[in-house]
Amino acid sequence: MSESRRILVRRIDQFIAFLEARPDPPDRWESARTAYAIGFLLHGDLNMGTREISFAQFPHELRPPDEVVSVPALFAKVTAAQLRQSFDAALGKLGREGPADMSGR
Repeated sequence: MSESRRILVRRIDQFIAFLEARPDPPDRWESARTAYAIGFLLHGDLNMGTREISFAQFPHELRPPDEVVSVPALFAKVTAAQLRQSFDAALGKLGREGPADMSGR
């Protein structure tokens, strides 16, 4: 696995861990951007994956309004557990055992 991919895997893993640890579920923006980052990771577009996981971490006041309104409503019900499951499945498709070998968890 390339260093760029390893870094992106670690960033996604850490953000999902953050979402799992907090009491509130991810908001629509966080869910969508994290899901997009996972998709780009899976398809090898590391630049876009990095962009999306960075966007996922933006506080409300820094989120571009035009992009916020374009996030599909279906992401409003996505949980941190579902993001973790999607991430783990993507890692499996990439031939990895799981995020633990990448993040030290």
